Amino acid sequence: MNEPKSSSVTRSHLLASKLLQMSFVLLLSAAGGDKFFNMLVFWPQYIPTFVDKLVPLSPQQIMYGAGVLELLCACLVYFKPKIGGIATGILLASIIANLALIPGYFNIILLDLVLLIQAFALAILSSGT
Repeated sequence: MNEPKSSSVTRSHLLASKLLQMSFVLLLSAAGGDKFFNMLVFWPQYIPTFVDKLVPLSPQQIMYGAGVLELLCACLVYFKPKIGGIATGILLASIIANLALIPGYFNIILLDLVLLIQAFALAILSSGT
């Protein structure tokens, strides 16, 4: 039997929301956890050199903090997807701003911009939950 259109839209909405939610939980958990191990990439390379003069922490210590923030965002996305989507979008905006200070990372900026848009889309889709 054909379902009413509103039921089909509601299921599609829920599926899209859950797909974004789980993909962000996995992405943030993997990237956040790897800040402590540097297995995917050597994360400290993404800290501009002038930051060493401004902050009394090593680039690796800064990345530990970023990893904790990403893991916290993963938890927020899992338990409170609307708030987590907004927090993740803000985190991604700060990552984009940081990468804009380092020559040669424009491709990563573009990818993070897409993720930022998706994070806010998750927040919008989760507004009713």
